[in-house]
Amino acid sequence: MLTPIPPTDLPLLCLDAGNTSVHAAVLCGMEPAGSIRLTRVEAESSEVLGGALRGLLARSHVRPSGAAVSVRPELNNCLRQASEPLLTGPLHFVTCDDCPIEMRYKQPQALGMDRLCNAAAIHALLPDKLPGLAIDFGTATKFDLVGHHGAYEGGAIAPGLETALQGLIGAAQLLSAVDLEAPDSPIGRTTAESLASGFILGLAALTDGMVTRFSAAAGSDLTCVATGGYAAKIVTHCTTQMRVDPFLTLRGVRLLWEYRQRRSATSSA
Repeated sequence: MLTPIPPTDLPLLCLDAGNTSVHAAVLCGMEPAGSIRLTRVEAESSEVLGGALRGLLARSHVRPSGAAVSVRPELNNCLRQASEPLLTGPLHFVTCDDCPIEMRYKQPQALGMDRLCNAAAIHALLPDKLPGLAIDFGTATKFDLVGHHGAYEGGAIAPGLETALQGLIGAAQLLSAVDLEAPDSPIGRTTAESLASGFILGLAALTDGMVTRFSAAAGSDLTCVATGGYAAKIVTHCTTQMRVDPFLTLRGVRLLWEYRQRRSATSSA
């Protein structure tokens, strides 16, 4: 297994541009010194995003380098325009070429880079606790497995909480949007309670079931780490033991940036 490279302590602005939000943090080493999260609409304005990043960096008292993972290519220019005036150089978008861990995915170029960032973070943070499973509760619910020997094995994608709810509401005329709060019982006695039971407890049950299947496929118990905007809402209803790390993807961005910097330094030496 490839030995993870410990990150430097240099501050780095890390951005995760997802389908519904942009999450940003300043990481000193692997630890966040401050963070923000913007909605999709807010992030589409370079002025709004730039102002939020300016405030984040002012609170952190740094002028860092910057790296990003993005599953929204149409937003990349906005990310550059908003961040680069605040950075020491160009914003780097991580790619699969930045990741040195073994890939067993059949189409690496088609892999969402947020998934690979999560896998890189699992590989580096849990070297003695593999196999490990990253579970990302976002627009989609993504499961990504790092095997016994540190290779990225692949994973699974299921609908995310909000995505599934909006899809059902759009297809069922008698249902309307509700704020999903964790139910006290799986037995809903109103439409809102029934939706909360089906979606929150249902996604928790799906998660437990998928962990069981991944564990069987790996031939071992798994160390599970949850991340994403809905992680805290779902994990408390899972029977699977897992920790929640809201910065898992951004830690992966940091690691891929570090790998690239060290490779570049080695090649130019």
